[in-house]
Amino acid sequence: PPGFGGPPGVSAMLQTLQNRQFVMWERTGGGLRLTDVSAALSAIKVDWSSLGRRRRADLAKLDAVQRYAYATGCRRGFVLRYFGDPAAKNTCEGCDNCLGTHKKRDAGSGRTKVPKLGKLPNPKRQRSGTPAESSEAQPALSGRDVLLLATLKELRGTIAREDKVPAYVVFADRTLTDLAASRPGTLMAMQTVRGIGPAKLEKYGARFLAEIQRAATRETA
Repeated sequence: PPGFGGPPGVSAMLQTLQNRQFVMWERTGGGLRLTDVSAALSAIKVDWSSLGRRRRADLAKLDAVQRYAYATGCRRGFVLRYFGDPAAKNTCEGCDNCLGTHKKRDAGSGRTKVPKLGKLPNPKRQRSGTPAESSEAQPALSGRDVLLLATLKELRGTIAREDKVPAYVVFADRTLTDLAASRPGTLMAMQTVRGIGPAKLEKYGARFLAEIQRAATRETA
């Protein structure tokens, strides 16, 4: 239509509306479509379990960001405890809360509520010597899962030494436990595991996926 600056202008306008969740659009030829829109939902192969896990993980991240934004204590300590860093302290003398420069919002400004999906990592250390990562129940592991978990931890240690970073920077213990329990078969499936975002998937995903596949081959041999 005239007045929108041609296709580039229309595309930018539609993208803005989509970002604000007014519309959904895609270019011709892109995306997936149902060949039979009248088919029952049960006939469509959708991994609802994986989608549910990913949704819960995303909501947990959103909840953590909100708690960081409204934190009244040391923000640096908050972040370090979240990643299980034993260097976390109660004051850093650098953030707005520690310096006393934090400005409170007006009483009339409401706070968006986000579903509570478990507490943030506890700064106290577990018996195994690794930081406690969540109050949520750990997935149950079978004997073969425990062996796979040990293998994944060895791989994590190797990568950590190569990159010269702490092991938890690669993947947290809970992430490795979830990998051992769920055993994703593709990189796409790995995205549903908590603690695995696009950056870590691209950087480490292939090596951990290969280890999971090798374990499956050994178990069936």
